[in-house]
This record gives sequence, structure tokens and C-alpha cells, in this order.
Amino acid sequence: MKELVVAGSTGLLFACAAIREQRHDPRTWNAQLRLLADQGFTAVDFSELWLPMADLSAGDVERLADGVAAAGLDVAGVSIVDVPLACPDKQAEAIAKVCRAIRVTSRLGAPFLSLGFHALPAPGMWPPQWQASDDDEFERAGRNLAPLAAEARGEGIELTMEMFERGVLDRSANLLAIIAACGAERVGANPDLANLLRPPWPLVEEWDQTFAALAPHVNYWHVKNGMRIALPEGGAAYQPTDMQSGTIDYRSAVHEAVRAGFRGPLAIEHYGGDAITHAARGRAYLTTIIEEVCAYEGVEIKEFRTK
Repeated sequence: MKELVVAGSTGLLFACAAIREQRHDPRTWNAQLRLLADQGFTAVDFSELWLPMADLSAGDVERLADGVAAAGLDVAGVSIVDVPLACPDKQAEAIAKVCRAIRVTSRLGAPFLSLGFHALPAPGMWPPQWQASDDDEFERAGRNLAPLAAEARGEGIELTMEMFERGVLDRSANLLAIIAACGAERVGANPDLANLLRPPWPLVEEWDQTFAALAPHVNYWHVKNGMRIALPEGGAAYQPTDMQSGTIDYRSAVHEAVRAGFRGPLAIEHYGGDAITHAARGRAYLTTIIEEVCAYEGVEIKEFRTK
């Protein structure tokens, strides 16, 4: 797998209603993964929207690995959510889930495990998220992450934290506080910037401010785009767009990331319309930008070395 590869998230498969209902049938996994390969993707990001990655049986992991191989894909990473490592009432369960996910990620040969502290949404709604309010929560998250990151590194895996609009990881300062508490070499940032555009309330910070603060720590990157639209009555609405059409300028962001040393995978997500086709166009767009940026910056794209 090459550095800076643009992977397709299996959340794209979940976004397709015709496929969504079949996702728990292992007999369909090969065909579903081939859909990503047929759109030009060479790598996949496994999302919990598609399958409960931390709770797969050994047999299911083996079948999934066979499907990946049959589709000619590499596994860029595994992405799980609902691991609130800063929450005192839920930390034990969260730690146990991350440990299970590390084992699954290792069996799949993936080099990254992305952790979201937020929960999966119930149908039709995004539930309120538990919100850290002081340094004690950040210290707790860091203490919990440190041994998990050490365990993951022993398996050749890097951990990363996914930003989300409701909860602890909704702003750069919170991620930086947790990274500092954990140790900068132990865990990185997954700046899912479009998540932060979705709330109707005022933004904590603009996307470019978020990215500038986190760029030196980015090791895995969920990417999608959308347009944040101010409403006459106040507040804002969010509309998903193609990668090149939204509020986030990915040409500038990729430049900044590469200059800061980012060489990890980018995993495309999209929600709305024909997500798979939107993502395929995004893959072509981002691949062109990556090649242009690396040529401009004099960066050679190398084969990524995993375990």
C-alpha cells in the first residue's frame, strides 16, 4: 500500500440502502468490497457503520480478509466509535472495546485504528453526546490511551482520534490536551473536518484553524465535504457536497498536511445521494491533488510499510 493512498470507507456501502440490509450476511461481503474496487479504490477503511468491527468473530475476520484479498484491496485502517475514554462511567467498557478492535485490526493487517469517542446515531437522529468540561477528563483519556497505544504499537498499529461535532473531540484544543496527556508519540489526530461543519450552532473554530493546530499530529484522515449555509432566521444548515465543492479547501489542506509530515491514508466518506459515485469522483480529485502537491513539495510517495 502506498503512502497517502485514498481509501474508500465501508460507510459508503452503508449509505446505499440496497446494500445496507445485506451487510450482516458474510456471503455478500466479497461483492460489496468489489464495488469499491470497481470504482478505482485500492484500499479500504472499515467503518462500524457497516459492521461492528470490534465484535467480529475470528471466522468473520477471516472471511472479511478473504474478501479484501479477492477484491484486490489493501486495508488502510479500521474505524470504531462509541469508545468514550474520557468518561469515568464508561471508560472500562471503552477500554475493553478498543482492545478487541486492536486484535481485529491486527488480524486484518491494517496499520491504523481510528477511535471515535461519540456513539453511533439512532435511526433518524444524532443523540446528545457526553461533553468533557475540565482538564481531569483530558488527563483520564490520556491515561487510558497510553497503554492502549503501546499495545497497538506492539502489533504494528497506530491509534488516532476522530473529531466529531458533539462531544469531547469537537475542537483542536481538546485533542491537543489529550495527546499531551497521552504522549505525542503514542496517538495521533484524525481531523474529520466536515463533521465540525454540521451543527446548527456557531462554530467553535473555522476548519482551517482546526487543521492548522492539528496538522503536525495527523496520522489518519477521514475526508468528506459539505456546504455550511447561514440561515436568515439564525443558525446554519449543512448540505453534503462533492470533495471539491464544499466549504473545506482540500487542495490547501493537503498542502499543509504534507508539509507537516503527513504520509498516512485518507479515507473518503459521503452521506447523501449516490455516495459510492460521489466518493469515486472524490478519489480521482484527491489523487490528482496529492500527486501535484508531492511534486511541488519534492515529496516521493513510497510504499507504506506495515507490520
